[in-house]
Amino acid sequence: MHVSDLYELLLTDKKKTWTIGQNINNFRQNLEACEIGLEQKNEELNKIRH
Repeated sequence: MHVSDLYELLLTDKKKTWTIGQNINNFRQNLEACEIGLEQKNEELNKIRH
């Protein structure tokens, strides 16, 4: 294995790590939006019930 191969593997790993980090951030944002929407729906239901 050559040094250039090692650098290529390192770059590939960094890209994968960055992509996974982006996916985690997107998931967190979607989860937060879902939680906010759920809270709003619960508030609406509570207003209807009372």
